[in-house]
Amino acid sequence: MSITRWDPFDEVTTLRRSMERMFDDFLTPRRTRTGGSEAAWWQPPVEMFETKTTR
Repeated sequence: MSITRWDPFDEVTTLRRSMERMFDDFLTPRRTRTGGSEAAWWQPPVEMFETKTTR
């Protein structure tokens, strides 16, 4: 067994890679069961109406 020098920046690199994977998984489109794709981020249901009156 050899002794290896500890480098604190290796831990930062590992954390950075994990965070990049997390954001990639979160922001890339996913495939649905029907074969289509959907946005990976949350989209709340919204009802919009256009009226002629302005304030």
